[in-house]
Amino acid sequence: MDLTPEQLKVIREATIDDEAFQRVVSLFEDSNPTQSATVKVPSSPLFTLDLVQLNLIKAITSTIQSVIFMKDMDSCFIMANRTCLEMNHCANENEILGKTDFDFMPAEDAQIHFDIEQEILRTGIPFVDKENHFINLDNQPKWYLESKFPIYDQNGSIIALIGILRDITAQKLAELSLQRERNILKTVIDHIEDEIYIKDRESRFILANLATIKVHETTSEGLIGTTDFDYQTSALAQKFFDEEQTIMATGRPISGQIISAPSKFIEGTDDWYHISKVPVIDENGEVSGLVGINRNITAQKLAELSLQRERNLLHTLINHIYIKDREGRFIGANTATANAHNVAMEDLLGTTDFDYLPIEFAQKLFDEEQEIMATGQAVTNRELIIPTEITKSIPIWYLVSKVPTYDKDGNVSGLVGVNYDITDIKLAEIKLKQLELEQERSKILADFITHSSHEFRTPISVINTSTYMLERVDDPDKRQKYANRITNNTTRLLNLLDSLLLMSRIDRITDFEKDAFTLQRLLHDIVDQFQSKLLDKN
Repeated sequence: MDLTPEQLKVIREATIDDEAFQRVVSLFEDSNPTQSATVKVPSSPLFTLDLVQLNLIKAITSTIQSVIFMKDMDSCFIMANRTCLEMNHCANENEILGKTDFDFMPAEDAQIHFDIEQEILRTGIPFVDKENHFINLDNQPKWYLESKFPIYDQNGSIIALIGILRDITAQKLAELSLQRERNILKTVIDHIEDEIYIKDRESRFILANLATIKVHETTSEGLIGTTDFDYQTSALAQKFFDEEQTIMATGRPISGQIISAPSKFIEGTDDWYHISKVPVIDENGEVSGLVGINRNITAQKLAELSLQRERNLLHTLINHIYIKDREGRFIGANTATANAHNVAMEDLLGTTDFDYLPIEFAQKLFDEEQEIMATGQAVTNRELIIPTEITKSIPIWYLVSKVPTYDKDGNVSGLVGVNYDITDIKLAEIKLKQLELEQERSKILADFITHSSHEFRTPISVINTSTYMLERVDDPDKRQKYANRITNNTTRLLNLLDSLLLMSRIDRITDFEKDAFTLQRLLHDIVDQFQSKLLDKN
């Protein structure tokens, strides 16, 4: 018999590969329709069934991995292939014929299937490629892509239905696993204070962490699909857009760019940002967008500006000037010096450092000054720190210069000292070093994400490819092969996410524990880490 295009399409969807498809078609074409002369022959838009063809369908569907069955007008089974029998824990067809779904599944689930089938039998409208999820008789979650079609007799009346269920459990589990990994990644980046975001080829936001959402004063849903033109000045938004389009056109990232933008928190001021942007490459090797990291370095920039102002001030102001005799007594000073010693000018004169400082510290200063007066060698711009044990608060730093003075006979009579108070500058330098360390950490994070974007892309590409293949093969060995690939690459993603979590916590780690290790153990760990990657490549 000749098969119509519609019949060929149904056979194609139900068969596992080209070889099985050709085998089914040939069996139909080789059948002898005259053998149905003594049998009532039902016909339908899907198939023209006679006795020989019905037997052929039973024989052929027994080798097909998809679940295939026929039911009568009361939704009772009248045919079931091997896969259908196994799903319902039936040893042979006799254990399922005449029974309904109510005999094999909970009543509420069976009622849903019954209602759908009765609607098909009543209206003739097929039920095509509907996803069905349930817990099977082994208490395991299963997903099927379900299709059910009415069967007509020669008079055009519906007499039964045929159902085809394609097992997509492996695909759904892979999708759920991938979604869990995405949720973990989202959780990680949401707890990073830097702004992290992903944009598409048109520079539209498609993903962002909480820091980015907060800065843009919107919600996650409100941010998606918008661009910088919705939040920044037109000039700044155009700058960002042109820059991002260049990155995606050339594939070259930018790292460590410093920019200023009007503050969203304090009107009339600017915020400063350290920005890195890297292109995102899809499985075809094409640039599909970019990942951006913005770190707010406003505090650092303000510290730098403050330091510059302090340096400028240093050139115009002299804080402390004093004169001492050969015995180290104050015989002259300016008001700033008297104030630094918390005494009036007249009370300062005639005193020494031993009257204000601990003996050990005062002795150190005295010995230094005696050496200056003995040798005639001046001290210039020597840094002196008054520790917290003496100040009872923060340390005080001075830049000290001391030069000997001479009498009319050319003999050293004492010295003149000039102390510049550089405490604010030193504190700013300390803070600047801390901020520079933070900037270095930001660079490390940017470099890490740049490299990890490739590491994430590879296993995700393998998972996508394996999922794609799982949808199209029914061979158990092949399906297990692709499922194993998904498992291996999911493990790789978890290891990468562990690294990201460590990066997000490293700033808060202050005490590191020391642990003894052997070189042999280290080498074993390295081999174990790369073994799965080598297996995938081979």
